[in-house]
This record gives sequence, structure tokens and C-alpha cells, in this order.
Amino acid sequence: MSDNAGRFLQPSGGLLSGDVVDLVRPELRFELRSALNRLYEQNMPTLSLPIMVRFNGNQHRVHVLVRGANGVEAPNLRHAVVMFIEGEEVTDQVAVADGHATGEAVRRLTQELELTQSRLRTVREESDAANEELRAANEELQSINEEYRSTSEELETSKEELQSINEELQTVNSELKLKLETISRAHSDLQNLMAATDFGTLFLDSMLRIKRFTNRVTELFSITPADEGRPITDFAHQLDYDRLTSDARTLLADLTPIQREVQSRSGRWYDVRMRPYRTVDDKIDGVVITFVDITVQKQATERLDVMVGELQHRTRNLLAVVQSIASQTIERSADLKEFGKGFNERLSALSRVQSLLSEGDTGGISFAALVRLEIEALGARDRVTIDGPDVALPLGTIQTLALALHELATNARKYGALASASGTLVIRWEVRSSSDGGRCLFIRWSEDGTLETSGKSAKPEGGYGRVLIEKALPYTLGAKTTFDLGEGKLRCTIELPL
Repeated sequence: MSDNAGRFLQPSGGLLSGDVVDLVRPELRFELRSALNRLYEQNMPTLSLPIMVRFNGNQHRVHVLVRGANGVEAPNLRHAVVMFIEGEEVTDQVAVADGHATGEAVRRLTQELELTQSRLRTVREESDAANEELRAANEELQSINEEYRSTSEELETSKEELQSINEELQTVNSELKLKLETISRAHSDLQNLMAATDFGTLFLDSMLRIKRFTNRVTELFSITPADEGRPITDFAHQLDYDRLTSDARTLLADLTPIQREVQSRSGRWYDVRMRPYRTVDDKIDGVVITFVDITVQKQATERLDVMVGELQHRTRNLLAVVQSIASQTIERSADLKEFGKGFNERLSALSRVQSLLSEGDTGGISFAALVRLEIEALGARDRVTIDGPDVALPLGTIQTLALALHELATNARKYGALASASGTLVIRWEVRSSSDGGRCLFIRWSEDGTLETSGKSAKPEGGYGRVLIEKALPYTLGAKTTFDLGEGKLRCTIELPL
């Protein structure tokens, strides 16, 4: 309701009704009911003739306008808009001159009479039309009643037939239910199988249109479930495989499975296999393409080759080192017993280095770990000072450098600082800039308090350890070395290029 709609409402006494016709003023009820009926039954808007309505003792002409409107909350239901249009005030008193009504009064009374007669004619026409409609509806109802009786008899006959058909349908329904359960289980198994597989599978029909695919396929093709039914040739892929569609057509022609190893643009490798799609009755109905990511295996066929080459290289180097150890030990041994003892010690040192190599990685071996390994083998850890940063040495430098450290440590234990009760050994190293602009590892081996018996301090010149330091290290590793043997001390430096 608008704010001033209450002016035209005057509910009747008794129970409150929700019918708008019962809520408006009595003078407006007849016209409003007729206008609403015309709108809902004939879809015809209505503007009524003027209706006299008394407001505060004075009469006013009021028009009732009824038209259709769409509802907001229920757009499918029909709604009506009712508007009350209030006219000018009509004076009740009639002017009289010399006992006769004036012309204005007569004109007003005549106009009101014509309005009343027009309203009566309208009501009569509506009543006649309603009667005609009622008679026509009555005839239709009679005809429908006869058809209903005939239909009822047919329904009785059909009911018996339906009962028989229903029994047959129940039997068929039971069979279909069993088949549906079987198909549902098979579909669930297929869905789980496709979800569980860690490789892409693409199903194409005989026209190379997409039938089904697993999620991993979307990593190679820009397709979505909405693309099922579209030719695979409409989509670009991430594989370096221009013959994909031609291979699929070749497969459909000769039915020979195809297998290829192809690389994606992102650098990954895939094992692509094509096979014919066979139905349960052994008919060819398309192509099945699988994409198996073999990048890890490929990187492993490559790492294995590198490892085999590295193993062969290390084996050759190790045999050369063993051969050199045996040759040098024989030359400097007085008898077989001395040879066996020296050879076993050097092989043990070499074995410790090999254990350290097997525990390391291709990034290099820690020099600090190499030093500690040799010192712990001496059993004099409390008399040795070790100081230096953690430096990773290339694998090719470990064996020769480890043998040199072993010879220095063995010499210190037999003749040097560790053979004396008051002797000390200090091993320090640091990384420096070399003269050629690179980097080098500078190692300083310092012994104090060495034995001084018969002039054999720290082993006479020409020992195997000295040969390793002064000849083998510069020759094989490009190192710069010094060896200074003095009274009660030994100083050795090694400058190893990194």
C-alpha cells in the first residue's frame, strides 16, 4: 500500500478478511471485484466509471484503475496493481431559484443518472456474458463427464494390462539392476585404476577424437573434460613428437603397436606406446596412447654410465698406486719381512682412503676428515694439534695426498716427534690465492722434539715419504712442496692447486 491508500479502506465488522474487496469502502467493492475478475479472466486492464464516495461528509468522484504487474518474489504468479484516483468534490445541495432546480443542478443529476445507467448496462452485459460462459461450461462439463465414464472403463481394462506389464517389468528391472551393479563396479574399478596409475593414458576413437583421458595427460595436452569428443589434432602438446597423429593413423591401418621415447619441451623423457582399442567383441574402435615418464630412469641409464666410467678410472688409478707402492717398497726394503710390513701399512692407509671415498660424494672429500683419519690411526691424538677450515678436495687428488700424509705420520711415529715423549706435532692448513689467480690449499706440517739418534732424525733422505712429497706430488698434482729436516725438528709445506 502507498502512504495514502488507507483513505480508501474501510473493513467490515467481524473477522478480519485478507480479501482486498472486503477491505475497501463499500462504494468501491462492486467495481473493484468486477475489474479484478476482468483482469484475471480476460487479462484486460480496467478503468472504472466515476464512483461517488463520501469523505468527511463531502462526496468525491473516484476512479478505480486495475492493471497487471509482475511479482518480484514469485514472477510466475499473476499480480494486480489497484489504484484509486480521486476526483473533485461534488456539492450535495442543489441550488434552487424560484422553487425550481437550476440548470447546473439538473446537469449534475442528469450526469449521475447517465453514469448509473451506464454502470447498470455494464453489469448487465457482464452478467449475460457470465451466463453464456456458464452455459457453455455446463455443456462442456457434461461432455467431459461422458468422456470420463468412457475413459474410466478403458482405464479398468488398461489397469489389468498394466498389472501384467508391471510383473514383466519387475522381472526385467531385477535383471537390469544386477547388470547395473556389475557395470557400476566395473566403472568404479576403471576410475580407481585410472586415478591410481602414475602415467598418462589417452583414449581416442577411430576418428582420433578424445574419448577419455587420465589426469597426467593434462600435463602434456591442454585439454579438459569438456573437450571430450573433439579431435586431438585441435590441441597442441608439450612433446617433441610431430608424428603423433600420423603414427596413430598408421596404427589404425596396420594394427601394429608403436613404441617411442620422446622428450618434452620441459626436458622430461616419456615412453610413448600406442595400441589398438579393442571392444569386448574384438572390434577395433580407436587408439590407446600411454605416456610413461621415464626421466628418472633416463637420468639413472646416464648416471650409471658416468659411475661405470668413474669406477674404471678409479680402478686404473688404484692399481697404478698399488703398483707404485709395491715398486717403491721393494726398492727400499732390506728383506722380505721389511717389505711385507711396509707394504701392509701402506695398503692399510690406502684402504682407509678408499673407505673415505666410498662414503663421500662427487662434490669432493673433506681434507679435515682425511687428516683426522690418519692421526687417529696413530693413536696419539692428544699430542697432535689440527687446525684449518673445512675444504673439499677433488677425488683425483685424494689418493696421492693421503699416501703422503700417511708417510709423514708414520715417520713421525717411528723417528719424529711422536716417537719422543716430549715431541709435538702441529698440522695447519688454509686456502690462499695462488700466483696464477686461482686458489690453492697451503698445508704446513711442523714437528718439534724429534729423536736425534745416529743422524736419522725424521728418516734419512731418499725415503719413500720424501719421494712422494718432493717428486710424486709435484708431478701428479702440480703441487709445490718443501721439506726441511733440522736438529730436533721437521718442517714440510705443500701448496696444492684447487
